[in-house]
Amino acid sequence: MIKPYILLISGNHITECIYAFTDPFYPSFTLPPPQPNSPGDVQLNKNNPIRFADGSNLAAGQGCNSRGFSYYEPSREGFLTTYIDSNEQNTSITDIIYATKHDQLFARTIQSNHAYLASYLAGKLLKIELDCNNGLLGCAYFTVGGESSSSLPTIITNGTPKIQTTLAFMSSHSNALTNLKQPTAIDIDNNSNIYILDMWNTRLVEWAQNATSGTLLISDNSLSNDYDILLVPNSSNEIYISDQGGHGIYLWTFGASSPGMTLQTVNDSQHTLNNQMGMVLDPYGNLYVADTGNNRVVMYCANSTVGIVVAEDNNSIPSFKKPVALAFDSDLNLYVYELYREFSNFYPAPIELDGYTWPTVEHYFQAQKFVSNEMHFKNILGLATPREAFDYVRTYKSLRRSDWENVKDDIMVKACLAKFQQHPKLKELLLSTGDRTLIEHTKNDSYWGDGGDGTGRNQLGITLMKIRDYLNNHH
Repeated sequence: MIKPYILLISGNHITECIYAFTDPFYPSFTLPPPQPNSPGDVQLNKNNPIRFADGSNLAAGQGCNSRGFSYYEPSREGFLTTYIDSNEQNTSITDIIYATKHDQLFARTIQSNHAYLASYLAGKLLKIELDCNNGLLGCAYFTVGGESSSSLPTIITNGTPKIQTTLAFMSSHSNALTNLKQPTAIDIDNNSNIYILDMWNTRLVEWAQNATSGTLLISDNSLSNDYDILLVPNSSNEIYISDQGGHGIYLWTFGASSPGMTLQTVNDSQHTLNNQMGMVLDPYGNLYVADTGNNRVVMYCANSTVGIVVAEDNNSIPSFKKPVALAFDSDLNLYVYELYREFSNFYPAPIELDGYTWPTVEHYFQAQKFVSNEMHFKNILGLATPREAFDYVRTYKSLRRSDWENVKDDIMVKACLAKFQQHPKLKELLLSTGDRTLIEHTKNDSYWGDGGDGTGRNQLGITLMKIRDYLNNHH
């Protein structure tokens, strides 16, 4: 399985927060156990670390908050884990979500020891009862099969079996209120009423507790390309809707024929919201939006229609690319999940090449600049992070091999091909991009990237597209 990759935004700093766990379901690809002091990891609460389920045992992960957190793996299989302090077990938490519409999407929320999951392809809404065991509110391994209404997720858990309930599912392709088709987001109020963005039916519906059908709240064709919803605090009839196609966030009153307000403007005169995806509210009613197309997070203060950029890609490492989901911990640190982070050469996917195991593609690529200098070659091999490998070469740039400009493209192809061939889940993710153009969007590189304005060569994007074509033709 792929490691979840999350960025922590705390104060003015953006930090990598990479989790490691052992995955028994993929014994040929076992990740190392957590290293609390390893570079790149974040540990905010050593006494209450997040715990991940490995199918038989609980392993302590790097604690990114003490209140609650969970993640979804970008494939048809995944883990749902949530850790909550024992004195906060009944706290309602809307947690971070990673989603890909080309495979399987789960939108979920946690409330009162239950997980609510909306399955995009299978057209189902599920309620899973989670046991509390030594601070672990719930952990479940799930798989989802097909679009058949009888194909329910399989839940494999530690300890006491959890209760699985199907609240709503697709029994036909009709638009009846008893059915769902491609639900993309859910939220839940204090009375456990569930609000579902039913995308294929271009509507928002409410399911009350123990209901056998939904209640129509909003119906509009503009809901055909929406991503996320959030109930408005202190309101019983308003909701935020993130509309990817319309380039804005709608504030919509239930029953209205159109949104009452559209949030689109940002205090950056050059860019309005673009392909915005996930949203989260802080306790003060400020709305945070993952402005995916602009590689940034934008905050709209309560009662304001002009957004403020609170985090963006500033050409530093770690980079800040394609944020898709947001979450706060109890200390109001903001966590961001990035789309297609796995395509970065810094992504922690070890590769076997030339008789060595390289921690990342970046390690291998930078070491090839000193292929005839054994000391520097092995020094790079032993560095803990890709950033260190990148910086090391800058220090000894004068010793770089003389033919580098002639061979660097072939070396990049070799390293990236090994990465996607040796990690099936990464290969699956790359192939899921279909025939779309892949761009390394960065201001500080006009050769491997697009220069930030589209004038760059984008050689890394070209490399990935060539590898995608090769993999498609050599199954």
